[in-house]
Amino acid sequence: MDGLLPPATETQEEQADRACEAFLAYDKPLNRHIYLRQLQDTNEVLFYGLLTRRLEEMLPIVYTPRVGEACRRFSEIYRRPRGLFLTYEDRHRFRDILRNRPGREVDVIVVTDGQRILGLGDQGVGGMGIPIGKLSFYTAIGGIHPARTLPILLDVGTDNEDLLAGEHYLGRRRHRVTGGTRPVPAPGPRISSRPLRGCGPRPVTVSAVDAGPRARAEGRGTGDMNRPPGMMDVAREAGVSHITVSRVINGHPSVRPETRARVEAAIQKLGYRRNSVARALKSRRSSTIGVVIVGSELFELPRILLGVETAAKQAGYWVSLASRQGESTTGDLVETLQRLTDQSVEAIAVVADRPLAVEALSGLVFEVPVAVVMSGSVPNPDLSFVEVDQELGARLAVRHLLDLGHRRVAHLTGALRTFDARARVDGWQAELAAAGAAGSMLEGDFSAESGFRLAHQLCTAGTDLPTAVFAGNDQMAMGALAAFAERGVKVPQDVSLVGFDDMKGSGYLVPALTTVRQDFVHLGRSAIGLLVGMLGGKEAERQKITPELVVRRSTAAPRADS
Repeated sequence: MDGLLPPATETQEEQADRACEAFLAYDKPLNRHIYLRQLQDTNEVLFYGLLTRRLEEMLPIVYTPRVGEACRRFSEIYRRPRGLFLTYEDRHRFRDILRNRPGREVDVIVVTDGQRILGLGDQGVGGMGIPIGKLSFYTAIGGIHPARTLPILLDVGTDNEDLLAGEHYLGRRRHRVTGGTRPVPAPGPRISSRPLRGCGPRPVTVSAVDAGPRARAEGRGTGDMNRPPGMMDVAREAGVSHITVSRVINGHPSVRPETRARVEAAIQKLGYRRNSVARALKSRRSSTIGVVIVGSELFELPRILLGVETAAKQAGYWVSLASRQGESTTGDLVETLQRLTDQSVEAIAVVADRPLAVEALSGLVFEVPVAVVMSGSVPNPDLSFVEVDQELGARLAVRHLLDLGHRRVAHLTGALRTFDARARVDGWQAELAAAGAAGSMLEGDFSAESGFRLAHQLCTAGTDLPTAVFAGNDQMAMGALAAFAERGVKVPQDVSLVGFDDMKGSGYLVPALTTVRQDFVHLGRSAIGLLVGMLGGKEAERQKITPELVVRRSTAAPRADS
């Protein structure tokens, strides 16, 4: 995009303000309608952002009453394709034509034949303005994604002689085809309660433009009977308006108790659930926080997620999870973040185990607040960080061993491509250096198997066994404990052993494991706290959580002869 756009950048709010000024600069309602239609065709996100901000003012321009004039002059103002035009001559090819629809997944179709338009009579192909306007209304009010809607014009001709004689008329220049001897339903936009099949992997519902008497008598009003019940269904069941249903759902105090009870009974009977997309569009809040999990070496992930989910729920948010396993590229991570953003999450927490994930975030500009749950940092002031102080935890473990009298402390590291392993190495080295003590280092991968293997290497290295071992985590300490048992090395009499994490069950090993406790639940809760603060206007910040040394029976003073 270099050089293709002006250098200034605008938020969506600023773009909406500028678009609103352009809208208000037009004096005539038709010109305002044309402007909004052009905006809808060129920047749909901005169009709906503007429409929902000024719904009361703009809806009469997008839909009734001003859409009537737009229908009448459709052939003059038509610029870009939207929806499908099905002509009488193509009636045997409808299935093929329907495959040309812009969106593959369609939830709502609005159909008209253009015969009876808002009291203006037969407008032929110009009737397409009604499905377009109505679906815009459905998106703005009902939260239906615009990509999952489809306006259709059934062009069977027109009996409007002015249109047929018009130089620029874009529709079928024939008089209307009638139904012959078959009964002809009342003209104009109608509802079909049957699914339109054969156009994809699932039925597509043809939604109501105007439910006829028969449909109303049968209790149907909008669409296929297999769809989830909506607010209008609840209103019909309870015998109230949809506004009353909305007030009951939102706990409005103005509803009489008996009416509230009737609506609640209808909700229970129909199994109605609120449309979260509609709520997000109207309130501009999805009440959802995204969580991206990057890497496969997050051994205490369930406890982190417990903290995330608990804190999010207490703050009034749901959690949406996305995962990237293995060696993810920067592009992979960006794609995952964008997918969550496209779902209208309000903030994102990134839980990662390696530097690449954070380095990928260093040069990005985010649409929503982002907090990173891991060790490490990048020069991006828009990112919040929360981590357990891994280096301090390692220093606590080594200081404990030094205080017991150990002078040779080996470190069995985790995978050094991860932040945590590198930070623990830094702490181990710093504490030994400060005390003038010595130590050796062997790299593992945080697994019990690697701890088992490396402990065997210590025992067969041909040099004196160190008097103490600091393992990269509790899993590696557990493997080391098993290897020492096989070798006849007693813990802590021959060698002291310290783990890291305080995983569940570490206090029941034999001997019970001395370790460094990380409060992973608190880690997850802190990440949500940072995001909620950023949503409230606070600046990004960095938090370090202090770990705790837990002394048990796997450490003791070295033997006098060692």
